[in-house]
Amino acid sequence: MDLRSEGPLVRDLVDVVLDASTEPLVAAVLRVGVDRLAVEAPVDRSGRIVLPAPGGGGLLVWRGARDLQQAPVRVVQTTRPPGPQWLLCVTGGTSPCQRRSFVRADVRLPVQLQVERASYEVTALDLSEGGLRCSTRSALGLAGGTGVEVGLDLGEQLKLHLPAEVVRARHPAPDAPLDLGLRFTGLSISDADRLRGWIFAELRRQRAGAA
Repeated sequence: MDLRSEGPLVRDLVDVVLDASTEPLVAAVLRVGVDRLAVEAPVDRSGRIVLPAPGGGGLLVWRGARDLQQAPVRVVQTTRPPGPQWLLCVTGGTSPCQRRSFVRADVRLPVQLQVERASYEVTALDLSEGGLRCSTRSALGLAGGTGVEVGLDLGEQLKLHLPAEVVRARHPAPDAPLDLGLRFTGLSISDADRLRGWIFAELRRQRAGAA
């Protein structure tokens, strides 16, 4: 396999799932060689830089020309801040990946929900390209399977209106806010990539703020 023709491109966002962990990490590709690539040190959901010991294995997932692709990799080297990086070596062939593991960012964002002719504002507590978890004290009367439209204003001229369905609507306690789980449906490749790019940038912002 030659990564230069079959692998991700420079600046692409990729997932890395280490064998020692089930949590997907997200990173940006910095350099691509024949069987090795360097990525900006992947961050976890909290925005923390992950620097594993060299020699560990994992799985690299990226968006190919027509679908998701995956390949096994080994961590060759890691570089600590400033400029943290991983150097990865591909240890096997590529294969189609059926589903990307969703990387989430903890957020606190106002979200507009359009339900038939009614509009409600809720607060998003976490966000991924798979969906979001929200909280509200409004009595929405939503049930599982209800279709909604999610309006996201993510700044920098990034405004998305995405179809979704309710997968959870419950009150954890009698006086607690409504806990609302939404799953995006029919997300376009373009919207998924833009949303994923924003989530990666948000994780980096959170990491910088905590430093």
